[in-house]
Amino acid sequence: MASNLPGLENILDNLDVGIIIFDNKGTYLFVNKTLLQYTGRTRQDYLNHTVYDFIASGLYKESVVDKVYHEKRAVTQIHVTVSADGKQVGRLVTVSPIFNAQGEIVYAISCQIQVDAMNQKYSHAKAINAIATGIRGNWDDRREVIAKSPAMVGVLRQAARAAQSDASVLLLGESGTGKEIVAQYIHQHSPYRKKQMVAINCTSLPESLLEAELFGYEKGAFTGAASGGKIGLIEAAANNTLLLDEVNSIPLSLQAKLLRVLETKAVIPVGSVKPRAVNFRLICASNVALAQCVKEGTFRMDLYYRLNVIPITIPPLRERREDITPLADYFLDHFCQKYGLQKEFSSRVYQILNHYKWPGNIRELRNLVEHMVVMSESSVVKINQIPTGMLQLEPPSPESGPECLNEEYLRIQMALRLHGGHREKTAQYLGISRRTLQYKLKKYGLL
Repeated sequence: MASNLPGLENILDNLDVGIIIFDNKGTYLFVNKTLLQYTGRTRQDYLNHTVYDFIASGLYKESVVDKVYHEKRAVTQIHVTVSADGKQVGRLVTVSPIFNAQGEIVYAISCQIQVDAMNQKYSHAKAINAIATGIRGNWDDRREVIAKSPAMVGVLRQAARAAQSDASVLLLGESGTGKEIVAQYIHQHSPYRKKQMVAINCTSLPESLLEAELFGYEKGAFTGAASGGKIGLIEAAANNTLLLDEVNSIPLSLQAKLLRVLETKAVIPVGSVKPRAVNFRLICASNVALAQCVKEGTFRMDLYYRLNVIPITIPPLRERREDITPLADYFLDHFCQKYGLQKEFSSRVYQILNHYKWPGNIRELRNLVEHMVVMSESSVVKINQIPTGMLQLEPPSPESGPECLNEEYLRIQMALRLHGGHREKTAQYLGISRRTLQYKLKKYGLL
């Protein structure tokens, strides 16, 4: 796979962390030089083999990749393997899934670092970024918010008022609703706007590394620590904004330490007893209700109250439908510019986009628009470019009103186009009998 991406194989081979690329069946597609140095093996030992072959031979005790396939999310854990000389070696392994437009895993990327080389964790982050750039392309760095709906206008009004203070802000909303963009909006309207906001996703690192990353560490704090120690992100965000994304995933032990920082305005690095004064603006984001986490015992109540000074809930896309068309138009312009194309949506495409429920929110809309721009053969993107199954809608209830009947008409018309007018396939797609389909076609004048 890496050989199909110009320059990517060379990039991966020059990283200071082990990199493995798997297909969706656990087959090794690429292993970089650092991983080979870790294991003492050759590429031929891996290629055309699966991770399950290594488990069967006793070289691996378990498969992080298999866990990623089942949970469909990135997984980080300490993994024990056997090197070529028979020694057991512990590594910090992060395996990330790569999805296609239909939401199916097509590849898995494993980044590995020796446990005793924690000072290389920045190379670990560079590895992840290099892979993401090589495979998926750079994500748009847009920092303004499209807000035509009353709901989002209200969110921005709250954000603008919050920006004028140093009070903690808690952004709540489903995945893909744009919490980080709203955080950037607050930052850019704050006194700290001349600096780049400091941000970390709290799920990206295990507890041991997250503590060092947030609070910093002193010289000799642990095996493999940088010789001069290192300041943490909290201290690096002095007189600036710090965003803790997915704050709900912070372990309880670190929650207590974070609370102490907020109460004392001082941070104590790992391996130190001397507090260092800090002054920063904290924004936290979560895709789950922290109040519920408090009830479940996974989040401290006292920390929750500290973070929940200014709560702002970002509505899902299905509750801000006035934003769908301008967002779709923005992404259309963006990808046309990126790929050097000139495209426009048909009126039917706009109708479908505005009737869909968008469980994946803005992220799903963005991915769909990119798919349609790339795959459409004509300058007008039509309804048949919407991937089969990607926009399946629930059938209307028996008591549906005129609005739902209109949705049903659009759904049937879309399904017919997707299947080239083939009625048997259309009926199967819609989950109805062919006789029922025939009745509805007659009802809506689609015969």
